[in-house]
Amino acid sequence: MEMYFKRMKDEWTGLVEQADPPIRAKAAEIAVAHAHYLSIEFYRIVRIDPHAEEFLSNEQVERQLKSAMERWIINVLSAQVDDVERLIQIQHTVAEVHARIGIPVEIVEMGFRVLKKILYPVIFSSDYSAAEKLQVYHFSINSIDIAMEVMTRAFTFSDSSASKEDENYRIFSLLENAEEEKERQIASILSWEIDIIYKILLDSDLGSSLPLSQADFGLWFNHKGRHYFSGIAEVGHISRLIQDFDGIFNQTMRNTRNLNNRSLRVKFLLQIRNTVSQIITLLRELFEEVSRHEVGMDVLTKLLNRRFLPTIFNAKLPMPTGPVHRCQC
Repeated sequence: MEMYFKRMKDEWTGLVEQADPPIRAKAAEIAVAHAHYLSIEFYRIVRIDPHAEEFLSNEQVERQLKSAMERWIINVLSAQVDDVERLIQIQHTVAEVHARIGIPVEIVEMGFRVLKKILYPVIFSSDYSAAEKLQVYHFSINSIDIAMEVMTRAFTFSDSSASKEDENYRIFSLLENAEEEKERQIASILSWEIDIIYKILLDSDLGSSLPLSQADFGLWFNHKGRHYFSGIAEVGHISRLIQDFDGIFNQTMRNTRNLNNRSLRVKFLLQIRNTVSQIITLLRELFEEVSRHEVGMDVLTKLLNRRFLPTIFNAKLPMPTGPVHRCQC
């Protein structure tokens, strides 16, 4: 990322240096004179989009955003060579805020498109000459495009980092009681197995037994376990084992008389034992896998360290419906 930002700094600096000073001055005049109008019009148009309105419906946030947008327009269109590095840092900061509160990148990109659209008539309604209007427009649009590219790249990087922290926090939340949870689920599936075995041996019937996917273990695995362990190969293996055995179980339920046949009964019992044994083995491997993720846990207190603060706040605290930030943009 550092190399990228250096390259963009050089490109932005080159844009400013190559533009005639009178053109830069006129772009700055446009920005100062019309930033308030552009900000109001910007949010009016953007909020028409239902998806964008989810993040902009809070009145207080909207007021803060409008003033921030005014500053951003003035800063970008009035940029001097010495301002470029600071402006790049501002785009990075705004992108981090957007990523942290979950604003999709497509909304940010739509916002830039709207800004360029409403800027066009503002520039061409000025009393500058036709050539000056064209040069001011090109300088302004190129400045906005560079700022947009920097912000989008920083957003993607920040969003990826936030996703990784969310993943680590998800694993940590399981890891807190991993050993206890492992033994509980192993006991649950063994209890299900023993219940079926007793019914078959005593009554040659499955009675009111539930298929594995609807038993306590199956419900835990499908509603919690798959989420906790998402991305680990063993999850898919356990899912297939449950699905395959449910097929055998349902077929046996439809033909319970087969359980009166000793060889078919033994075959079914062995299928249960084999399935449960494989699932328990895979389950142990899953918990061993998450036990390797103790990074992020304080060695002495076993509590979360500071790296998880954004994830915890997102999970526990209601966020404003708009992208609040206090950067000077």
